Amino acid sequence: MIKDYFAETLLKLGFTAILLGYLLVWLPQPVVGLSFIGLELGEWVKFLPQVRSGEIIADRNLFYVPPITLSLMIILWTANWPNRRWQTWVM
Repeated sequence: MIKDYFAETLLKLGFTAILLGYLLVWLPQPVVGLSFIGLELGEWVKFLPQVRSGEIIADRNLFYVPPITLSLMIILWTANWPNRRWQTWVM
């Protein structure tokens, strides 16, 4: 019982850490307009001079993997809740 509660609490904390880590500032700058969050990095990377010249091939889609993975993990987690009702995770 305690082990299950600890595992569920740890899972919730992990989901929260992933979400906060993605939405908090990744590249802090003294100028407020140059502070980027994870969502903006996927768009911003295409404007780097190295990417535009072709020196670096950056896959922008990799910046969108954390929120997609988080949403899939939450869907699977709620689909396995013990009440066996489909309304639980559809709403």
